[in-house]
Amino acid sequence: MATRPMLRSLMTGAAIASLSTVALAEGWNGMIIFGGRNYDEGQYVSAETVFAEPGDEIGDGRERATNNLSTGGRAPVVSQLAARGLGFGDLNPSQPVSFGDNPTPPDGSNYASAFYGSGDVLNAITNFAISYGVGYEGDDGEEINVNGRIRDGFLVDPDRQGDAWGALVVVEGGTLDLRNTAEIFRDINADVRLDSSRISLSGAERDFIARNAAGNIVQGVRELTNAGAGLVVVANAYDVGRTPEVGGDNELLAEASRQIATLENDAAVAEARAQVAETNAKAARDAGSPDADALQVAAERARYEADEAALSPTEIALRDGINAAIADPDLIASIRTAATDEYNARLLEGVRNIDGNIVVLDQRALIDAVIADPARFGLSAEFDQANDCHSDDVLFPCNAVGGFNGDLLFANGAEFSETGHRLLADQLVALVSTPAAFGGLPATGISSGRGVSDAARDQLSREQTWVAGVAPFVSGVASRVKLSPSTGFPQQDSSFTSGIAGLKYVLPNGLAFGAAGGYQRINSPGDKSAFDYDGSALVGTAFAGINSGPIFGRATATIGKLDYDNLTRITRIGEARIRNSGSPEGSVSGVTAEAGLRLVEYDILRAGPIANFSHWRSKIDGYSESGWQATAVRVDDLETTSTRAGLGMFLEAGNFVDGQGAMFRAKALYGHEFGDDTQTTSVTPLGPNSAGSFSAQSRGADDAPLEFGAEVVFGYGGVFTTFGYDGLFGDFSDHRFRVGASLPLGG
Repeated sequence: MATRPMLRSLMTGAAIASLSTVALAEGWNGMIIFGGRNYDEGQYVSAETVFAEPGDEIGDGRERATNNLSTGGRAPVVSQLAARGLGFGDLNPSQPVSFGDNPTPPDGSNYASAFYGSGDVLNAITNFAISYGVGYEGDDGEEINVNGRIRDGFLVDPDRQGDAWGALVVVEGGTLDLRNTAEIFRDINADVRLDSSRISLSGAERDFIARNAAGNIVQGVRELTNAGAGLVVVANAYDVGRTPEVGGDNELLAEASRQIATLENDAAVAEARAQVAETNAKAARDAGSPDADALQVAAERARYEADEAALSPTEIALRDGINAAIADPDLIASIRTAATDEYNARLLEGVRNIDGNIVVLDQRALIDAVIADPARFGLSAEFDQANDCHSDDVLFPCNAVGGFNGDLLFANGAEFSETGHRLLADQLVALVSTPAAFGGLPATGISSGRGVSDAARDQLSREQTWVAGVAPFVSGVASRVKLSPSTGFPQQDSSFTSGIAGLKYVLPNGLAFGAAGGYQRINSPGDKSAFDYDGSALVGTAFAGINSGPIFGRATATIGKLDYDNLTRITRIGEARIRNSGSPEGSVSGVTAEAGLRLVEYDILRAGPIANFSHWRSKIDGYSESGWQATAVRVDDLETTSTRAGLGMFLEAGNFVDGQGAMFRAKALYGHEFGDDTQTTSVTPLGPNSAGSFSAQSRGADDAPLEFGAEVVFGYGGVFTTFGYDGLFGDFSDHRFRVGASLPLGG
């Protein structure tokens, strides 16, 4: 088919359409969605499916708000993209409508529906959820009606009792109500429908609509919170005064005015006829005419017709609104924007009065930012993103400019393009994932202490302890640590560059002990990390060890203070890299122990089993971010512990004679992480349109089962030079390189 068939709601008095991982999924008991068109995962069968012809590609056969895909079907909407990004996969619509033999998805937990206003959203939570019957029209004008479906609302559904407990719930709604404050409504046949159109010139009427919508959403959030929802994310309304539909409605004003004028003329003609009939009837009665009764009946009929033709109060108000909008082309936009402002203010006020794990998603700030700087988010600056759209639509008229859907924020006057949906989904995922992003910070800090500990451990090898007495040493350490990205968790990278100086004392029996201190620079390599670093650290360590024949053992105790200075969290929304910065401080401490047995000796080759143990703790003090307020947050203290043990084999080859020679040493161990417990991280959004704090699980040190190490030691002229590497491999990877020199002084 050449064009997309249209659908309409058959419900009486309803508007046609509305705008209204550890995976993170494992941290919640489920994900539930409530909202309107932008969040509807496919309650309705798609029009392409209803009118499918042999060979048509219809995708999954479900109706969604996004543009058609070239491969058939519809692109995913905000809720689908967000659920996938958070590790839940597709949730499926709650009461999907069926048609013919076409496959219908199983009932799911996405209660959003294309025709939902705020009252419908509340009903879907506390009363009933309904997919209203719809009518589809094909290219040839053929119309097919498809029955709707109703089910119990989420909280009163006996089959879903308790499902709210611990769940991640997203609630969006209200944009349909806000659009209805100023809208010239056109039916599926392209005729303007005055009975569904409104231009609220009264600020009191406009604000009443907005406040009522906010009240419905707040009540739904309160009920979900009372039911034990783990986190309720409430999306505020983007500015419905800045959508291409506003321009499309302005273009319909002349037609609406003509229809009103026609009604006024019909009413005037009917009134004139009624007055003439009433005059004739009165004259006949006064004259005692035998036709008086007949004329009276005719007069009553004419009066009835005049009353029926008279403009209703709504039509009279609409006439005033149309005249005002024709005189002021910005009127519809300003009414809608004022309604959006009132709605968001009342929504924020209501949510702040609810005690629970609730956070507001500032969709308003995002869409305003996209319109102001589209290129930053990956959209074309060539177009006016607030007024231009990809294609005009009977139900959602707009200024169609063609181009690619990816260039534009809106596919038509009211529906976001696929890119628009992705931007909103990115924002939602970024907000919910904030604890996961921050949770990786202290885990990377552990590498700071490990690098200094490695340098100290080098001083306890057999060749380094052959001369009794004092030995100063210096080392340089460079490390690179990475927490790999996983579902819901962003990538974490950091690097530490250290300069270390220390002193040790060796006893004649091979026992050695000492201490060292180091200064580090903290940086973030690459551009894929969730954070950029520009800080420093002071780290100190004490160590002791013994080499007695075939047995060796060494232990270290390390402590450090980290100053992350300009720590920048990077939020990716579309092509934009939003940067929020802070200057937290932190600490790292840990102990390590390692022991081995030279079980096999052959000439200069020795090998045997080796075991190690370590316990590390890294903490970052809570702090607040600066930057774009829509994404800035305050975070409480963060902490990660890593308790691991490893078992493996080592090999060393080489020999020293009077401090001259070379030694190569390598080890490979399989390790197990005992203390990699996920922590709970609490964050508070700081934007002016934000509300609430929320806590969620964050990542620990992650799994790194393989551990490798290698070093080469050269002795010459009384100086020992060491080149070494130690690394962990897995979801958490930590690569540490070092070079050091020591000078035994004896004594």
